[in-house]
Amino acid sequence: MDQARSHGERLRSLLFHMLEARQWMLREDQVTEERSRSFYTLLLVASGDCSLYADDGLIPALEQSCFILPPRQRWYISNYSGEEVLLYEITFKMIDADSESVFREPLRPIHYNWRLFPYSRGLKLTRQLTTEEGQEPDSGVESGFSANTGMDWLNRRLMFQTLIGMLLEHNSEHITSGGALPSAERSIAFMEEHYMLPLSIKHLAGQAGMPQSQYVSMIKQLTGSAPLDFLNQLRIKHAKTLLVTTGDPLREIAKKVGFEDEYYFSRRFRQSTGIAPRQYAQSMRGSKKIIDDAGHEVRIPLSPRRIVYFGEVLGDLLALGVRPVGSNLYELGTSWLSEEDGGLEGIEDIGIPFRLSKARALEPDLIILSNMDERIYGEISAIAPTIVYNSYDSLLQRLRRLGEWLGKGEEADGFIDRYSLLLEDARLAWKQGMSNGEKASVFICHRGRKWFVMGKLGLSELLHNVDEASLTDGIQALIAAGDAYLMIDRQDIAKHAGDILFIPMPENSSSRETTEQMLRSDLWLSIPAVRRGRAFVVEESRWNLYDAISRIRQLEHLQSLIDRVHESRD
Repeated sequence: MDQARSHGERLRSLLFHMLEARQWMLREDQVTEERSRSFYTLLLVASGDCSLYADDGLIPALEQSCFILPPRQRWYISNYSGEEVLLYEITFKMIDADSESVFREPLRPIHYNWRLFPYSRGLKLTRQLTTEEGQEPDSGVESGFSANTGMDWLNRRLMFQTLIGMLLEHNSEHITSGGALPSAERSIAFMEEHYMLPLSIKHLAGQAGMPQSQYVSMIKQLTGSAPLDFLNQLRIKHAKTLLVTTGDPLREIAKKVGFEDEYYFSRRFRQSTGIAPRQYAQSMRGSKKIIDDAGHEVRIPLSPRRIVYFGEVLGDLLALGVRPVGSNLYELGTSWLSEEDGGLEGIEDIGIPFRLSKARALEPDLIILSNMDERIYGEISAIAPTIVYNSYDSLLQRLRRLGEWLGKGEEADGFIDRYSLLLEDARLAWKQGMSNGEKASVFICHRGRKWFVMGKLGLSELLHNVDEASLTDGIQALIAAGDAYLMIDRQDIAKHAGDILFIPMPENSSSRETTEQMLRSDLWLSIPAVRRGRAFVVEESRWNLYDAISRIRQLEHLQSLIDRVHESRD
């Protein structure tokens, strides 16, 4: 029996039984409790963008995304987007009617974003399942449907059957060989291969075998653009290559990519990129190929003027005199970066997770990503040349590489010289002030209520750079293994505690509240270092960042930490 047939027969025997339905409105800066259901969980992000953590792996959960998590999957959600997020959660059971047993296998990989089509109908069904008539979600509060009669539940479960049927129909090549989604995906592949042909909505919809209105809706859901807009994006993408690699006249380039009129081509090109085709060619001929930290071969401008940066080390760019037009600025308002000349002024906040629409609106000529998930690299790189920058490399390695990429080699060398001098001064001060062989540990609460002992990252890495013997043996082992941190149970903090404890106080309200509760707990107060007054709270936004600017300021202010330790001995 082939795989497609076995999937079809399995589907025929499966029963889907809704157990519970609720809605949440996540306020800005909220992190949910970790959850683990005994049965399947359907999550739909109705409005806003957030981050889903499943088994501590990060999954961007953007507006209109949908996930089905298997039984016993540990998960929680964080909202660092700057806006409220509306979520729907439905818990359901699957039963194999043939064996009369509960089915618990994953339906798709955890990170798989289930397509819901038509989305408007699916959203309406989900709202009906999770809310009472006239009910509105409150910020930071969960609410759900509370049936008064068995008939109410029956009606809701019938609606759920329709919803789950929509998801299954459009999300498995093994479950269905027909339907609108495969036809639309084939149409997209056709456009990607035959973009140079004179294509119309009528022709494409007819080829896909669906009404024009349905075709337009489906293509827009899959690509984010109307069909002809998507087609023009493909044409302009290929035109960019021809403009850089050939000396062909504009009229020939326009025809080669599917534009009959060079003037219309020029107008659409300017709308897409912000500059005329010839200006683009001139700017990109002054370009170079690089291999980024993820192994991508990328052609980037020699002197990029509109950089979008997304990651943890914005200060690396600022240290080289490079001010991006956009970046994620969450929790940087109280950092040392905000106190530099110009601060964060003029840098547009693109939010967390990465928002394609905001980045696209900034018309970047280069995008730099730190440790980006490869699953969405393709979408981002369609906006502008995109390079991955490993922010977990050592500071000096990062600065040298970034300086080489951006033509800022002299600035990188100047920074490294300054950093090296400050590091030598800090080593001397630490040696003089901490001569009795005491060992330090750094603990932080993140992701709402998770506890970590820090390794090759943040304040812990800074102390290691100043004096390799300054940290406990366990933390030194983490650093030697290249591990940035180790997640630990709250009860195990004492096992990892050294003679001196540093606790960066988080900016996030949930993590800050959890940290404050810990500092008042009997568990914390029983740790020997705490009883001796050797536990010190510092601000995370200043002492646990590890970008170039923050590292310089930390070295300049390290004496203040040493003084606090000295005062505790008196």
